[in-house]
Amino acid sequence: MKKNILLTVLAVIFVGLSAVAEESSINAWGRKKYFNVGYGIQTLENKDNGMKWKSDIAVSLVKGTTYYLHSKPILGMIKFGIDWTQVDLNYAKLKEDFVREDIENAPSDFEEFVGKKDWGQHQLEYSMHVGPSITVNPVNYLKINAYFRYAPSFSAVLYNDANEDMQFSGAFANYFVTGGAVSWKIISLGAEYRWGSAKYKTFSFDDESVTDDIDPTDVIKTAKQKMNTSSVRFYVSLRF
Repeated sequence: MKKNILLTVLAVIFVGLSAVAEESSINAWGRKKYFNVGYGIQTLENKDNGMKWKSDIAVSLVKGTTYYLHSKPILGMIKFGIDWTQVDLNYAKLKEDFVREDIENAPSDFEEFVGKKDWGQHQLEYSMHVGPSITVNPVNYLKINAYFRYAPSFSAVLYNDANEDMQFSGAFANYFVTGGAVSWKIISLGAEYRWGSAKYKTFSFDDESVTDDIDPTDVIKTAKQKMNTSSVRFYVSLRF
């Protein structure tokens, strides 16, 4: 009789633990949306003239959803999915990746010396991502995921070197993003590598050439330049 009671107690405990595990699994897989706040290290390189810039600061906001391809986890802990990032906003303030002799040797009244103010270089991008992902839920609420995404983007670059004209460049860019994250319930920590290239159409405006008898549109110059962008981004993510 004692043996029967013990078996009954063990059976109840087993059923209870199974229910808890199933509930934990459901809760762990229920967080499909992600919202990332990131800080990055970004590089922009002009392939036509060899100039290169690195970021003083680079930040990003990302919002997306993971759509799992099957309802039950493989081996009880693995799911494959498709990530769709609806919004990826990325901003970088860039600086030249070398010391310019003209700036190094400039007098203290630098702005007056060059005749223009140096506003630096800024890159702003909007993109969407789509691509496969794999997520592993080894225990409880712990999840580890990895992904690879294609990220079509619009990239804009504003450039005003003290010795150059004001320039604006824009392009449709083919970017790719790969990375991974570790999650516990709602919080994730992740890192990703983002890279791609585009043929930018550049508009420059030489304001010193404008006079009363010259139409301002006559001093707008256009050109095309191939630029490569690469960045490593570290982020904190909320999954809900």
